[in-house]
Amino acid sequence: AILSASVFMLRSLAVALLAVVGKDSAVAYVSVFMSADLALFLLVKVLRGDFHYWVPVEGFEAYPLALLMRVVMKVVTDFTAIVQFRHPNEMGGLYFSLNVLSTLLLPVPMLFVYEHRLRDEDTKLEQQLQGLWSLYFSGLVVSMTCIMLIHKTMNKSFIGTFISTKTAPQTLSSMFMDDSTPDSEKAEIFGHCRQMWAQVRPEVKFWVKTNWDTWQDAQPAWFTSAVRISIPQDMIPTSHDLEEIKKIRDSSEKRGSYSHLFGIATGKGKARGNGET
Repeated sequence: AILSASVFMLRSLAVALLAVVGKDSAVAYVSVFMSADLALFLLVKVLRGDFHYWVPVEGFEAYPLALLMRVVMKVVTDFTAIVQFRHPNEMGGLYFSLNVLSTLLLPVPMLFVYEHRLRDEDTKLEQQLQGLWSLYFSGLVVSMTCIMLIHKTMNKSFIGTFISTKTAPQTLSSMFMDDSTPDSEKAEIFGHCRQMWAQVRPEVKFWVKTNWDTWQDAQPAWFTSAVRISIPQDMIPTSHDLEEIKKIRDSSEKRGSYSHLFGIATGKGKARGNGET
């Protein structure tokens, strides 16, 4: 909470200085800056094949949802630096770290521009600058102290997640292809948007068809209705099982329940989430 508060102050300071410098065009200055920052983030996501959001929504609806969630998550991260957003499903480790670094440093050029623009117009500029620099350095010290404390107290195995370049599809595919991953965790792949695991779809289909009879007989705890109705129909090996699953899905839709879309990835389908903390 303290880190988020200090980052919020620093980001707000930079935006406020930009608005003051822009004077009559303040809204345009701030809009252009924030739009360019967002555009860069979205461009990186698209070029890396990481635009789709993890929520298991298919078809055209997946695109506006992904755009909305990417924009909201980026803006929230800009002003709060919530560390969980370094997850590959969200911003990604390295981009998150660079984003926080830019937030910590952004007020510096804004302060110099502010001084240059208003030097001949404001007789109290020197006093104002001293106050603004003091505000900046106090926020910077608090932020850096919080970051060092997080580094000092966190599980050391997670340090690498702050500089990870893995995308969400790469992380998900790697988890599934790892032979040591139990079936209960592999099933979490169905709780994600199918575009995210398209590159391993043949392997997923083979896995389902090979193990289906075993799961039907043993009925492991993770093999719930939520998991079964989330499996693509072409992967169900028998017509009898396919009809049964269709009935379950139709029943769920008639009740207006969409819980099966999120149950697996959030743990409600008995499968453990693969998020990093």
